[in-house]
Amino acid sequence: DTVPTKDQFRQMMQALLADRFKLIVHREMQEIPVYALVVGKNGTKLKDSAPDASPSARIGPRGNSRNYQVTMTKATMADLIDVIDNSGFLDRPVHDKTGLTGTDGVNLTYSPDLRSNRETEPDPNDVSLFLALQDQLGLRLEQQKTMVEIYVVDHVDRPSRN
Repeated sequence: DTVPTKDQFRQMMQALLADRFKLIVHREMQEIPVYALVVGKNGTKLKDSAPDASPSARIGPRGNSRNYQVTMTKATMADLIDVIDNSGFLDRPVHDKTGLTGTDGVNLTYSPDLRSNRETEPDPNDVSLFLALQDQLGLRLEQQKTMVEIYVVDHVDRPSRN
């Protein structure tokens, strides 16, 4: 009667896929290109969250402009990376290499790399995610390669009937 944790949900999903699709996978390590989120050479511009701040987040278009606004009152680096990864605007995953712990207030405004933005005249207010992270938060995305665990599908069938 309770909401499952992320790990419990993953186990339920794995059991469902194994049952319905006879899915068999194995894990292996593979080197892939990633973006490493690192602290810029002049240090971070993040401000510590107030101790009594409650976690909240607003992510989406900013007013009538084509810029996106990310506002989080109490964010960890993992929270910020989730927002960046889930935006769908980067071609590879992001890994935290900042070494920062604790929670911070995050205010970030950037122009997503959408096809509709590329098809129109450049807007002087456009800011790439890379520059926004550097200028507004004192963080950088560096291209790197790293070993990650991946799942390899060994077998899958058409789903069974209900």
